[in-house]
Amino acid sequence: MTSRNYSATIVIDPRGTDGSSSEMIPKLTEIIAQSEGEVLKVQELGQHDFAYPTKKEFTRGTYLQFDIS
Repeated sequence: MTSRNYSATIVIDPRGTDGSSSEMIPKLTEIIAQSEGEVLKVQELGQHDFAYPTKKEFTRGTYLQFDIS
């Protein structure tokens, strides 16, 4: 069976106290591993404003990019 490579960008809500991006990376890596995936690389892309926010109180997010096999 051949493995395929994917790139997934995940946006985290920075407003809550659910944890910072450094706490979320191991949790998301574990979820990917449980689905028989392998995380090759993780990049923290920082916080960015949304071009079209859907809620007034949620106008920006923290972006994480995962390279997955």
